[in-house]
Amino acid sequence: MKLWILIPSLLISCSEYNFGTDPIKNMGVDESDTSEEILVDTATADTADTDSAEESIIETGGSNTEPSTEPVEEGGLNEPELETDVGYDPNAGLTSNLGNVVTILMALSDQWIPEETARQLLINSVEYSTEIAQPNVLVIRDDNTNGEDEDDPLNMTTWLQEAGYVVTFMQEPTNGIAPSDLAGYHVAIFSNPGYPPDDDATIDALYSFSSQGYGVIIQGDDMTRTSNPNMEAMTRLVGVDNGGSYYGINIDNNAGDAYSVRLVPYNVLNTDISLVNFPYGNDIDSTTLASSGIYVAAWATVDGSGHPEKPVITAYSPSQEVFQ
Repeated sequence: MKLWILIPSLLISCSEYNFGTDPIKNMGVDESDTSEEILVDTATADTADTDSAEESIIETGGSNTEPSTEPVEEGGLNEPELETDVGYDPNAGLTSNLGNVVTILMALSDQWIPEETARQLLINSVEYSTEIAQPNVLVIRDDNTNGEDEDDPLNMTTWLQEAGYVVTFMQEPTNGIAPSDLAGYHVAIFSNPGYPPDDDATIDALYSFSSQGYGVIIQGDDMTRTSNPNMEAMTRLVGVDNGGSYYGINIDNNAGDAYSVRLVPYNVLNTDISLVNFPYGNDIDSTTLASSGIYVAAWATVDGSGHPEKPVITAYSPSQEVFQ
């Protein structure tokens, strides 16, 4: 993973993240996907020239796309002089174009997901999010779980520890975490399995952490349901609704219909996962892609239907590398 400094001041308005300038990231070929190309319009509201790269086509299948080697942001990026092996320093004052971010819009301990699939997906996500061989990982359980699947972040902590990682579990304070709580870590996992995050302080702290190039994993089926622009900046996903109803079909709390989740094969997030299709009976946020620089590693739609798929696991990286 490359670390960068963005020389101009880092703005926090969603319209100013240069979403439309990020390159298309290719993490592998989805040979099983026969769906049509999805057109993502990244034009700004006051720009009508569609011949100057306001529109980007994200293909859910087909041949590999080589990304540009040009800088992501206007003005260029420089590599920060940062000793990444010592972990995050909230006082360093260094910023980049964000670190690698994985978003998983499901409860990994849900009864529908085989544990071996959930374990490997989590391990792959940590490996993707950092280049540190033995990273320090912090798992944060949102305090707004309302008792739903509260063991999910605890299970993730155990799975990673059993895989040999140094992992710390943290219960989010009532008013959220501070940047100092992230000091010394390389990867932060923020988990609320079934409810929206409720503390802007935590989202802002994670954004600062990511802005030094460190890895962030956002996990839970309502995690895009926040008005904080820093969540969209990290996930590159725009929340539409909580997905309890999709094309008029109710899917929630493991009662009634279910989603069908399809993991895209041959990419870094799904390495060593044998089961690539499974049902999921809880709600999954409906979202749209806010950027062309985001890869969808898993899609979901109503089980047994022909309705369009929506993103359920995504990966974003500011680097110019092809992920395979």
